[in-house]
Amino acid sequence: MGFNAWLRSKEKRFAWSLLGALIGMASLLLTYQAARDKHARLTFSLTNEANIYNLHSHLAGLQILFLGADLEKENLNLRILTIQLQNVGGTDILQSHYDSVEPWGVTVTGSRIIEARVVGASSDYLRSHINPQWDGDRLTLAKPILERGKFVVLDVLVTHRRDHDPTIVPFGKIAGIDSFEVNRPNSRTQGDGLFRRSLAGSPGVQALRLISYPILLVLSAAGLVGLIALGSSLFYRLTRNRRKHEVARVLKNVKNEVHRRFLEQLYMSRGPLGLAQLNNILGDPEGLRQYVAGIYVMRNLRSLATTRPLVGELEEVWENERLLVSHPTISLVDEVINAGLVKLTKEEQLEISDGLLADIRSVLN
Repeated sequence: MGFNAWLRSKEKRFAWSLLGALIGMASLLLTYQAARDKHARLTFSLTNEANIYNLHSHLAGLQILFLGADLEKENLNLRILTIQLQNVGGTDILQSHYDSVEPWGVTVTGSRIIEARVVGASSDYLRSHINPQWDGDRLTLAKPILERGKFVVLDVLVTHRRDHDPTIVPFGKIAGIDSFEVNRPNSRTQGDGLFRRSLAGSPGVQALRLISYPILLVLSAAGLVGLIALGSSLFYRLTRNRRKHEVARVLKNVKNEVHRRFLEQLYMSRGPLGLAQLNNILGDPEGLRQYVAGIYVMRNLRSLATTRPLVGELEEVWENERLLVSHPTISLVDEVINAGLVKLTKEEQLEISDGLLADIRSVLN
C-alpha cells in the first residue's frame, strides 16, 4: 500500500474536520495565553534565613553587645535574610514604569535593618544600579531597568525579637503590577501537595484548564492513533518487502509460470504457513474434493440468491455455507479454484494442475 493510498484510507476513517476544529481552538487558547502573559510580574523570594546569634535559654551574667545594644538583655536575635527580586513576567520593567514620586522596596516587619548588600545579580548593571538604602525596618531600592527573567539577590542583616520572626512586605508602585508576589522558603513544596498545586489558580485559569485539557487529551489520543497506524503500515510494508526478497529465492526452482505466479501471491499474503497449509490440503484428495464441491454449491446459491429469495432448506444451506466460506482452509481452496489450478469435472472428479503439488513440496524442501 502506497503512502497516498494509506493517507486516503485514514481520511475516510477519521473526522479530519473535527481535528482541524480542535487544532484551531487549541491555537486560539495558546494565543490567548501568550497574550495574557505579556504583563509584568515581580517576585520577592525569601530564599534563605540564617541566625548569627540565637540563644534558646538565658545564661546569667552573659552579655553580648552589638552596636551598643545588649542582645541577651533585650531578648534580640541577629539574623541574615537572603531576598531575591526577579522579573518573572512577560515584559521588561523600564525606569518610566516606576512611580516617579513614591519610593519602592521592602519592609522587614518586626525588625531593625542593620545592613543590606548585593550578593548576586543576573547582570553587572543590576548589581551596580539596585543601590539598597535602609532606615529602621524599610529597605529602599533604586529604580533600574529590570528585563524579563533578570534578578538581584540581597543579604539583609536584621535584629528582631526572639518571639517574632521577621516577614518581608514589598511597597511601592510599578505600572502594570497590582501587587508584588512574595515567596517564602519551601512555601509551595512544604505546604501544598501535588493535587492542591494542580488546582491552584484564578477562575480564569481554571476555565482555561477546563477547555484546554480535554482538547489536549483528544489531540494526544489522535496523535497516538496516527502513530500506531503509521507503525502498522510501516511494519506491513517492511514485512512485504522482506517476503519479496524471500519469494524470489524459494521459488527459483518452479518452472511453471502459472504455478509460480500463484505461489508468489500466496507466499506474499500468507507466508510459509500458507504454502504448508496448501501442501496438506492437496495431499488429501478426498478432503479437497469435498471442499471444492462445497464451494461450488456456495457459488450456485449465490447466483440463485440474486434472482429470487431463498426459502426453506435452500436458505438454511445458504446460511451454513456463508459461515464456512470465511474458514481459512476454505478461503485458501477458493483461491486455488479461482487460479484455475483445481476444479471438479462434470462427473465430479477432482482435477489438480499437473505438477502443482510437486512444485509446492520443492519449495518447502
